Amino acid sequence: MLSASAIAVACASPEPNDVAPRGRLGGGGAPILPVVASGIEITPDGFWSEQPWAAEDDWEPAVAVAPDEEGVVHQLTTRYGTSFGTPDPAVVARRSLDSGWTWQADALLEAAPVTQNDPQVITASGGWVFAAWIEGFEPGVKVVRSSDSGVTWSAPITILQAGKPPDFSDKPILVASADGQRVWVAFNASDGWVASSDDFGASFGVPHRTSADGRYWFHNGGAVALDGAVWFTAVDYSQDYSGDSNIRLVTSPDGEPPWQTPTLDTSRELPPCTWDPGCPEGFLGPTSAVAVDAAGRIVVAYSAARVPNGTLHLYTRRSTDGGATWSPPVEISAGRGHHTFPALAAGPVPGDFRLAWQDDGAGTGFWNTRLARSTDGGLTWSAPVRLSDRGDGAPYKDPLGYVFPYGDYLELAVDSAGREHVIWGEGPGWQGPGNVWWTRRADALTIFEDGFESGGTGHWSAQDR
Repeated sequence: MLSASAIAVACASPEPNDVAPRGRLGGGGAPILPVVASGIEITPDGFWSEQPWAAEDDWEPAVAVAPDEEGVVHQLTTRYGTSFGTPDPAVVARRSLDSGWTWQADALLEAAPVTQNDPQVITASGGWVFAAWIEGFEPGVKVVRSSDSGVTWSAPITILQAGKPPDFSDKPILVASADGQRVWVAFNASDGWVASSDDFGASFGVPHRTSADGRYWFHNGGAVALDGAVWFTAVDYSQDYSGDSNIRLVTSPDGEPPWQTPTLDTSRELPPCTWDPGCPEGFLGPTSAVAVDAAGRIVVAYSAARVPNGTLHLYTRRSTDGGATWSPPVEISAGRGHHTFPALAAGPVPGDFRLAWQDDGAGTGFWNTRLARSTDGGLTWSAPVRLSDRGDGAPYKDPLGYVFPYGDYLELAVDSAGREHVIWGEGPGWQGPGNVWWTRRADALTIFEDGFESGGTGHWSAQDR
């Protein structure tokens, strides 16, 4: 868990004249928390020094930013040992109205009677916000919605329908049209499934099966193009994780069945997870992500092993013709070690993509969270930026990185000013306890015809926001 010094740095109490409480989450009247009131160190690469969410056992977080409301950021996490009196773990949410300078108090989106896992949060124009998670495997996936930027939330609805297949659900990926009217949830019940809504998430139709090959499908990412095409990425495994696994797309030109499932690449049998005695087989399996820019360019990122039990390399592929053809894989990973858990997001102008991941590729024995940027539609990528810059604050941290990723995904969002918001988990091993950490680009990006240029290093205060 975090040391007292880390909490003092990242959650210092504000002076009485600092930001006044405002807003509420879930209708509960929760005040803004006194977070990051005094100042933020800026890394040489122009990002906030990584920040801990809380001194709580949190993992597998999610993040989203409002597309048309400057400063509104939503974060979700899976929390063990909660103080809410609910089964353990529970999905916890919070919201910022000023790009992460201050945060509303942590809150539940539902006081669930069973455990919750795998949170997702997405936004659409007009104040729409959608969140999903699983409550056990039955009922499994639940969805809530907000039409006022997360001030109030609907009651949760389940995706499964009584008497109709499937009878359980796992690991949702949530996407929506730009206006929020259409919402899709991809999930697995061993086979892949997609359920959709045409009424802003008020109800969902009968889920449609997208695979029937006897393999176990895990969906990892999703995006909706402006022309209405829907894209998910998934990896299918054998039921015992033996043998090769396939990097897949699950896609429809109009978000309706039938769904196509082309294979983009194949990864050899996944490596064992040797960092922690409790780390399960499958943890270091390949994962994937997808993003689509305003011009319809599609970029997919994924990890894959080239030899059985080998290290995971990180690749991207791009399509400029709606997925009809794809570029050869471009390797992003450099050096040795695993590069995996990619997250992708499109920026505010065509050709702009951001890619985050976790790796132990420096050969130091520690993992780090990194980010790269493309301004030419995924054709080339910048040198990686290290986001996990702090060597203090928790026993698993070191100036060279952290011991292990806590949870098997991280998330990335880009706001209308071009700032990345990245959130991930760090810990001593798979069994934890660990914590969620996050960062954002310090300054807005100046947009030029040929790309972006950022400014600002050194030290920021609240007056600079």
